[in-house]
Amino acid sequence: MTPVALPQAYLDVTSAFMNERFPQATPKKVAGDVQRMSDAFTADREELPGSYLNHPPSRSAYLAFFHPQQVLRALSAIQETRRRAELRGLWPKPDVLRVVDLGAGLGAMTWALLASGDLPEQIEITLVDHQKSALSDARDLVLRVAAALRPGSPPPRVRTAVSQLQPWLDKAAAEGWRYDIALLGGVLNEIKPPWAPMIQCVLAILDGPAPGGGLMLIVEPALPPFARSLVEARDELVGSTTTIAPCTHARTCPLLRLRKDWCFTVRPARLPPFVIEQARRLGHQNEEVRYAFWAATPRAGAALPEHPEDRHGRIVSDPVPGGQVLCVAGERERRDERAPGLRRGALLRR
Repeated sequence: MTPVALPQAYLDVTSAFMNERFPQATPKKVAGDVQRMSDAFTADREELPGSYLNHPPSRSAYLAFFHPQQVLRALSAIQETRRRAELRGLWPKPDVLRVVDLGAGLGAMTWALLASGDLPEQIEITLVDHQKSALSDARDLVLRVAAALRPGSPPPRVRTAVSQLQPWLDKAAAEGWRYDIALLGGVLNEIKPPWAPMIQCVLAILDGPAPGGGLMLIVEPALPPFARSLVEARDELVGSTTTIAPCTHARTCPLLRLRKDWCFTVRPARLPPFVIEQARRLGHQNEEVRYAFWAATPRAGAALPEHPEDRHGRIVSDPVPGGQVLCVAGERERRDERAPGLRRGALLRR
């Protein structure tokens, strides 16, 4: 796999924004806040308040360390989704692209979409989050990165909505608001499963006339409970949606029948120097990104798979004795153990 990397514009915008908005955030102080947040994320999320991004030290630490990693995860997922959706005629190409970023935080999913390739000149973006200060910064950051990545193009029209997700989704449905793309990044893991009911509400605000009825992309941490909850939601909705990625088939997931395995993607990544330094200090990965994701349209049978299901598979295990596990047509197969080891998420055609 080609390493996923941040555009230079991202690094420039982030650096300028940090210096301007958080002048007291010295590298030493930010490193301490990163340590505190990392401990809370990985041990007991309840140690962080629900609106932690409204707190400036937490927001500056998140922007410096966690945000670039989330952008890289999102960019990797969008790149695969877009490539595979375009092969099936399912990537939205309206004159005006309407995007909603749900649980936007500082706008990582929208940043990744803006960096993913050619988009229409006119873009309307709605950022939804319950954290008012974070949402204000997200709007500013999205406008800045759009100007840097799309010189000469009109700025996107960016709206913000300070709200919890379910009330906003209910209002959007009642008002008839419709979107071509719905993005959710690292938000469902903060909601107790089952996730399918909320995902159904997201699918309901996608635009019917768009190819496949619009496109939804969810990116979550590559941790067993979250990845499995996402697959459970996908399987519950498999009869009323068309999966674009990560699956190479339209059947139920064979990994849900197992207790200890789960589906996620690993991709090499070029992280910013500060992130690498802090990741090493914390004992985290610093050369790759890991994530679980699901991209789908709200319409069943929207398009045939880009390749025959029985000849298109995805690596769903690390190298193991007996050969890596390959998911093909909803079944688990073993590769020849002499075959070169591949990262989880690699696609193979037979």
